[in-house]
Amino acid sequence: MAAAPPAMQRHPRVPVRMLEVNHEVGEVVPELGTYILPGRIKDPGAGLQQAIDAERAGFGTVWLSERYDLKDTGVISGAVSALTQRIRFASGLIAAGSRHPLLTATWASTLQGLFGERVIVGLGRGNRPWLSPQGMRALSLQATGDYAEILRRLWRGETVSYHGPAGHYPNMAMIDLLDIEVPPLILGCFGAEKAMDLAVRHFDGVFLMPFLTKEAVLETIRFRDQAAERHGRDPHQVRIIHEMVTAPDFDDQKVHEVVHARALTYLQLAEYGDVLVRRNRWSDEERAAVRRHPIFTGLRNRCRRQPVSSRTARRGCARPAVVVDRINRRDRNPRRMRHPNMGILRPRYR
Repeated sequence: MAAAPPAMQRHPRVPVRMLEVNHEVGEVVPELGTYILPGRIKDPGAGLQQAIDAERAGFGTVWLSERYDLKDTGVISGAVSALTQRIRFASGLIAAGSRHPLLTATWASTLQGLFGERVIVGLGRGNRPWLSPQGMRALSLQATGDYAEILRRLWRGETVSYHGPAGHYPNMAMIDLLDIEVPPLILGCFGAEKAMDLAVRHFDGVFLMPFLTKEAVLETIRFRDQAAERHGRDPHQVRIIHEMVTAPDFDDQKVHEVVHARALTYLQLAEYGDVLVRRNRWSDEERAAVRRHPIFTGLRNRCRRQPVSSRTARRGCARPAVVVDRINRRDRNPRRMRHPNMGILRPRYR
């Protein structure tokens, strides 16, 4: 029998514990949301109590970042919606190229039919280094916009004949439809000018990637307003949602381990880190100094010698979060992984 790839881990199944389902729900704040099951997980059932607690605390939305192992959007969204009363479930995000649009439309329609208008469909282009080894595509901005329009057409009961960058669908349609509002469509992006123009034309809002500065977010608002004026749309119909990475009630060491290490994983990833630096007007030298750290250079040198494949992806070459996981397993003291330039980042995310 062949040995399992080094990065793969098998975890014992954790039975779903008794949940506090019969909880009182007061007023929820629609504008306030929180993630459940962030990062890599071993126990998907933990997200159910997290969603219940979020609703009890007054959050209006729970977001789930899909991963192709223990974090399937369809399964978890159904369980969360069944165990809560008012809180909305948002996919944050579904990589559009990873799922046939008819399946995405069916998932959202079924969830709306079961639990009412509590679904938000968050879509993103996807990360090429992670999707490609799995045989899935990362879409262009325009293809992602086309994907959103295909969903709207399906929900309107139209037959879709489409051949373009989002795929080839000769005669696609939904047969049975409910008389219910269609879910809002949210674009995951960095809030740059082209993305905001696309969002104004095809989406109901944007979900900004974490670690953007206040100045970058203000610039995104300006891009949104300018695009809305060009296309004749009310800018307030395109919501701007900014994700903040926090570690409440933790000491400085844990904040460094959770928040600042998370920022490092984003910065060292070429496509993500480059855009983040550009949007925040950070210097290329600061980014280069982070990437020269031995932890990251060693990983990249190994990946450079290998073609990107499912095997190298599993080993961590295309999965930046693996870096911090390895650091944490090796030494729980986050001072061992500090970088001289982390001082640049720390004041902005505390």
